[in-house]
Amino acid sequence: MAYIEPHPKDKKKHRIRWTDHQNGVRACETFIGTKKEAEKECQYWTRKEQEIKNGFLPGRVNMIATLGVLEEWFFNIGLRWKNDHREEPIDQKTVYIYEKSLKQFIDAFGRDCLVSAISSSGYREHFPHRKLNGLNVDIRAMITMINTAIKHKNKLITEMPTELFTYNIKHKTPFYLEFDDVNKILSLDMDEHYKDKPWDFDKKETMNIFMLYLFTGCRLNELLSLTWDNVNFEENSIVVTGKRKKVRKVFVTNTTMEILESLKDRKRPMPYSSHKVKTRLDDINEFSGIKFTTHNLRSTCGSFMLSAGCSIEEVSEHLGHEDIQTTRKWYARIIEDKRKDATKKMEKLTLGLSL
Repeated sequence: MAYIEPHPKDKKKHRIRWTDHQNGVRACETFIGTKKEAEKECQYWTRKEQEIKNGFLPGRVNMIATLGVLEEWFFNIGLRWKNDHREEPIDQKTVYIYEKSLKQFIDAFGRDCLVSAISSSGYREHFPHRKLNGLNVDIRAMITMINTAIKHKNKLITEMPTELFTYNIKHKTPFYLEFDDVNKILSLDMDEHYKDKPWDFDKKETMNIFMLYLFTGCRLNELLSLTWDNVNFEENSIVVTGKRKKVRKVFVTNTTMEILESLKDRKRPMPYSSHKVKTRLDDINEFSGIKFTTHNLRSTCGSFMLSAGCSIEEVSEHLGHEDIQTTRKWYARIIEDKRKDATKKMEKLTLGLSL
């Protein structure tokens, strides 16, 4: 049972002695206040002492919850419990991220490090050459695993480490090709660029890959994983699976469907590897002098749609953005230009009416 000891120098201070049964030590807390308030505080520590003796650790991180313990618990109990509360189990890619994250944290802090002692700054110091985006992926995974332990009835952990946080990252200005850039690329003579290639080298593939990513606005893997049963030639549409297995229908151009039609003898609509896609686009980069990636082509598709008069909602849905604010932020410059044009049109209309 907790009890009060008078402070030897300050009458307003009280020492509350209590037994920490978990660590086997006699702990001491200093309380400032009246004797009556100290007695009330002493009752709190008496309850806390009893709860700890019974195995429950209220309001603090379990002192035996090391990274090694968390790793064993999460992959044997926590992950299964988490899946039981989901409509579909967590995909293998996400599980791999959890495994990689824990391994990296154990490398940084040690298997016997208390979960309460880990920090984002310490993690960053251990991997000084890694980009913040990559560190944030690991930190978010760690936060998810700790939250699972907090919510589970075992109460392996009862609160989030105070120094574990994701870093704020200032994103670069979005880059997308202008109309002149695209026209220059489409007018390239790739036969000339590939003149030294073997006779059976498919020279059309490069431009086909470029146009498929430009005209659909799909992410790299969305097209690479596309299957023929998700291509509808009657309504000019494809069904792709995006981030977090989100499925969406994408209406595409006649040119896109013509390219897909020419590939119908292949097993897949995009019968290429990610390496081949990158290599072929690098060929265009080299030949045209214009540097871009598949992600830049995706951004270009959105910018062209906005410039053609599509609403921000239509562009957001077409690209599969989870939040329309992502679309607004990404295409802020184009939206601002459209607002300026709208103001000029309004002025012309108003002046016309006044005349």
